[in-house]
Amino acid sequence: AVDSLIHHHPFSSCSPKARKTSYHEVHSCDRKSNPFIQTTTTTAATTIIHPQQQQPQQYQPHVVLPDDTWQGICLRYKITPLQLRRANGGFSGTQLTLAPPVLKIPVTQPKNNNNTSSSSTMTTRQQDTSSPAYKLQVLRHHFPTLNVEQAQAFLEVHDGDLQAAQQSLLQLCGGGGVHVSSSAGGTTE
Repeated sequence: AVDSLIHHHPFSSCSPKARKTSYHEVHSCDRKSNPFIQTTTTTAATTIIHPQQQQPQQYQPHVVLPDDTWQGICLRYKITPLQLRRANGGFSGTQLTLAPPVLKIPVTQPKNNNNTSSSSTMTTRQQDTSSPAYKLQVLRHHFPTLNVEQAQAFLEVHDGDLQAAQQSLLQLCGGGGVHVSSSAGGTTE
C-alpha cells in the first residue's frame, strides 16, 4: 500500500509542511527461514516543496551564452541570485564560468487574489533558441571536443539548423570511429 504522509525530520531545516515523504511498503514472506513470518520493507522518497508554493519546484533550462551575465539572467527571469544558486547546486560567486553550462531556472506561478498559487497559468520567459549564439553553445555543450570555429562550420553547412548539425555530428562520431580534430578544423579517422 502506498501512503503519502507529511513527515518532519527533527534535524531538517524545512518546516513540516515543506517536506513531503511518500512511503511504500512491500510485504513478502521469507519461506526459507520461516513461512509464518512476514517481512516488511519500507522505502521512502522525499520531495522538497517550496514553502510559499506548497508544491514541487519546477525548472526550465537556460543555456549560458558568452554574453550572459549573472545579474542579466536574474533580471530576465525575475528571480533572485539566491534562487538561481539554490537551483543549480549552490555554487558560490557570480562568475558564470563556475556555473553549469545549462542553468536550471526556477519557474514561479503567479499569485491569485487569495495569495495562493494559481494552477492554471505559469509565467515563464523563454530563451531565444533561434539565435546563432544559442545554437553554437548548445552544439558545443553536446560535443565538448568541438572548438568555436568547428561548431560554427557545422552550423553553417546545415544552414543554421541545430538538429541537422547534431545529427551530422552523431553520425560522424558514431560511424567508424571518426572524431573531430582540433587541428586545421577537419575530421580525422
